[in-house]
Amino acid sequence: MARTRLATDHHLDRTRPDPTTRNPPTMYRPRLRTLLRPAIGAAFATAIVAGTTAAASPAAFFDPIRILGGSFTEMDAATDAQGHLHIAAETAGGSIVYVTDRTGSVTKRTVAKAVPGTTVFHDPTIAVDGKGRVHIVYVKAAADALDCGICSRGLYLATDKGRTRGTFGTPTKMAKGGAFAPDLAMRGGKRYLGYMTGMDGLSPNLGTLWFKTDASGAWTAAKAATGITNPLLPDPSIAVTSDGKARIAFEDGGIKVAFASTATGGFTVDTVTGSTGSDAQPIMLLNASDGAVVVFASDPSGTANDGVYLRGKGGASWAGVKVTGRVGALDAVLQDAKVTVLLGGTSAGTAGTWAYEGPSFPEETIGSAQVRDVALAGAGEALATRVTTPKGIYRAHD
Repeated sequence: MARTRLATDHHLDRTRPDPTTRNPPTMYRPRLRTLLRPAIGAAFATAIVAGTTAAASPAAFFDPIRILGGSFTEMDAATDAQGHLHIAAETAGGSIVYVTDRTGSVTKRTVAKAVPGTTVFHDPTIAVDGKGRVHIVYVKAAADALDCGICSRGLYLATDKGRTRGTFGTPTKMAKGGAFAPDLAMRGGKRYLGYMTGMDGLSPNLGTLWFKTDASGAWTAAKAATGITNPLLPDPSIAVTSDGKARIAFEDGGIKVAFASTATGGFTVDTVTGSTGSDAQPIMLLNASDGAVVVFASDPSGTANDGVYLRGKGGASWAGVKVTGRVGALDAVLQDAKVTVLLGGTSAGTAGTWAYEGPSFPEETIGSAQVRDVALAGAGEALATRVTTPKGIYRAHD
């Protein structure tokens, strides 16, 4: 699923709508528990998120088009320094494909091809370095396997670094079998990866959040959090500060953030105030001062707490606002002192795609079709994987 943050190098996550119906994507994992949330002042949106008192004017999305036909599930997206689009997507058949408009037209190349009845690939995450080189991490699994530690055969990295652009050689194994839910970010040409192990349903095999980076010149790994008990997916999302320290948001009975003290680890974990076990899909963002900002979804089964929330940490405390009462597939980006949130309805009853821009977060309807996943490749590039005819990857510009 799409997970987005913004750094010097580019990783902007999990699309364009139909030209006639203006419809894009979504993916969502429900939660059950409910807890009344405290009222929080809206001044947070400018003070913590933007770092400025200037209110951004929302920009309308337009020109929705289908850029690629076919059946797709999860995806992640990024833009390079020239504004070219880069997408890593999972096909309905379990292959990983790379999609780009770098040459002026949209092209697709298979990165990892599924073997029917034997092997599938899923959960792609993409980042683009300052030289426009593409890096994609994905999960290899047994065919018909679930997205969990007991099914994974490991994480793999494919890159076009040192090759003809847009071509990928033999992938590098990044983590052994049992690893899943990867998220990749770039900063200063270095790669930063968060992922999970455990959580396979075999008690007492608790979950571990791992961090891996080549910031020191060679790949090193460290545990960012242990003892994770959430029975569903922790959905880690990673961002990196200007001095190369990782921040990883994840779910464990509430939304938590692991803060690295060095470029290679040394983590402490903090719980986001007001979050509960009903919350999911955390998106880790950083403001202009490297302050932690998290966007996440909550669906406590039809209560007033349903919706998308934004929390930022100023000093020792977390504060924030409710963005919308809708739920669905989620992505967000913080760019130019402005938070953009993209939401997609994944069921027939919640079909549609909507955008919100802070600090006031007015709602803009982009599409009305049912989607599987959504991604933001920057504040003005909305993407979705549409699951109703005409299926495909859709893209809307602002």
